[in-house]
Amino acid sequence: MQWVNVTCSNWVFDMTMPWITHFGSKAMGFLFIFILFVSTKSGRAIFFYMASFGLNTIISGAVKYGIGRERPFAIHDVILRISSEEASRLNPSFPSAHSAIALMIATVLSYRYGRYRFLWYSIAGLVGLSRVYLGIHYPSDVIVGAAIGYGVTKTTILASEGGDERREGGTEGSRRCLLTGESQEDGVSDERASRENGAIPRR
Repeated sequence: MQWVNVTCSNWVFDMTMPWITHFGSKAMGFLFIFILFVSTKSGRAIFFYMASFGLNTIISGAVKYGIGRERPFAIHDVILRISSEEASRLNPSFPSAHSAIALMIATVLSYRYGRYRFLWYSIAGLVGLSRVYLGIHYPSDVIVGAAIGYGVTKTTILASEGGDERREGGTEGSRRCLLTGESQEDGVSDERASRENGAIPRR
């Protein structure tokens, strides 16, 4: 922790990390779900996104108050890069809920836009780094929070695919329909149009 919080101190991190850390806030989680709802128009998809967000929040909170680990700035000589007033309102340290939410967002975006998964997970990694750099989390808080965020979200996605497969008959299109917000009928129509135009040979 000292290496990230003290040794790596520089003016670039001092300017950017307080902003980057907000990408893992609960407000960002709600904003993310709202944007997905507007873009997908799928009530079922939003149900599973909200379930993932809720489970991440509940599990992180339960572990936090169950273990009750103090924040590093309270017991160690670290550089605290937030105001004392803000620090006094923080709940227990372990695990990092910001990391859990950041990984939830990154995992969902990687599922929907897999081509850019390196970008999504890199941003989530920066959120975790910011928590240590600001002096408000231990690295272990971040690692466990990230594991919770990824594990809960991945499980939710797999559960949604399984439920949609049972309803729709188990095709790849039906499994992806639920969380992408795309209708299976649209995919069938596109394929039919391609066949009529000669792009896909008729069987």
